[in-house]
Amino acid sequence: MPTTVDRGSPSGGFPFLDVAAPGFGFGAPEVAEAQARNWYAESPVGLLVLRYAEAHALLRDQRLDHNGMRFMEMNGITGGPIHDWFVPMIMNRDGAHHRRLRGRVSKAFTPKVIAGLRPFIRTGARQLAERLASRGECEFIEDFANPLPLG
Repeated sequence: MPTTVDRGSPSGGFPFLDVAAPGFGFGAPEVAEAQARNWYAESPVGLLVLRYAEAHALLRDQRLDHNGMRFMEMNGITGGPIHDWFVPMIMNRDGAHHRRLRGRVSKAFTPKVIAGLRPFIRTGARQLAERLASRGECEFIEDFANPLPLG
């Protein structure tokens, strides 16, 4: 499997997980080994937090900022479809604005509501997959992911 733990990483020997490699899976033994060695690993897309306790602490740390626009700008993206999709996400909001949005959304997506949507979503996914399987190839986002919420 192409998932690797690099013991000789130039940044100090921290685990390296190639999450972009074909066949990568978070259930791989290499990921468990990396998690046992350290609470985070390096990857081609940045640092990965590997343990729940540390992830929980980081998410609650007020010193960390969820500014999606600044993140995009730091990566050279100042406009376009990815920017327009990423920046307004609820996860990129902080403080009162985030709490207000989360309060609205949480009322609509209770565990009971989500459980009731599962059969509808599974049926839609199965129908789309069957249609696409007969074609032999597809553009996944356009042909499957975008139409899925509409069933």
